[in-house]
Parts: sequence; structure tokens; C-alpha cells
Amino acid sequence: ERQQGQQGQHAAEADASERRQIDLSTAIQILSKRGYANRSEEDEMQMYFRIFDGGNKGYITLKDLKRVQKEVKEAEKEMDIGWSNGSVMDVGAVGDATLEAMIEQFDHDRDGVIDYEEFKNVLEPVLLSSSDSL
Repeated sequence: ERQQGQQGQHAAEADASERRQIDLSTAIQILSKRGYANRSEEDEMQMYFRIFDGGNKGYITLKDLKRVQKEVKEAEKEMDIGWSNGSVMDVGAVGDATLEAMIEQFDHDRDGVIDYEEFKNVLEPVLLSSSDSL
């Protein structure tokens, strides 16, 4: 009887897990209907830059990186993704020194911020490699 109760509990947990998962083909259809599939690489890069560029200043600062880091961590908690618990990537472990090093690495004109062209230089290879794998 106890074993049947445990099996029922596992089945209920599996059902709940399945309901939380998003069917990829459905998600792609929804995004396509909303025009997301028709975006150019340039549109994608501009969209990502706007996410980081708080206040639409035209550049990304340390403060912007910290804000996005915080937003990602909060979204992980809300969505119960579990990445921030150390299982995949501990976003909370990235300190100011690491974020400053990122800016320094990608700030080619040495003005202390990442402008759109510098951001594009970083993101372009990532977008190209992800589109090649689709």
C-alpha cells in the first residue's frame, strides 16, 4: 500500500513537471506569429543591447551589468530554473571585479563603457554560432 502511494506521488510530480515544460514547437509558432522569427541578426543585436543599456544611453556600464545580473537571478527564482543554486551557473558569484574585467576586455576604445559596436563585436560570433546549430 505504501509503495502504491509513493508511485502515485511520483506520477503526480511527473504530471506537474510536464505541465511546466514548454513545448518547443508551440513556442516557435507563437514567436513566429509575433514576428520574432523574421528578425535580422542586426535587429537581434539591437534588442539585446537595449536590454543591457539601462536608460537608453548608448553604452553599457558596470551598473547596467549588475542590474541585468540581478534581474536574471530574480527571473531564475521566479521561474524555478535552479541555475543560481550552483547546479549550472552561479550568477550571484560574479562580483564587481569580474564584471569590470569583462568591460575592460571588450572596451576597445578604453572609455570605460561598452558601446553598441563593441557589444556587437562580442555578440555577433555568439549569434552566428547559435544560428549554425539550429
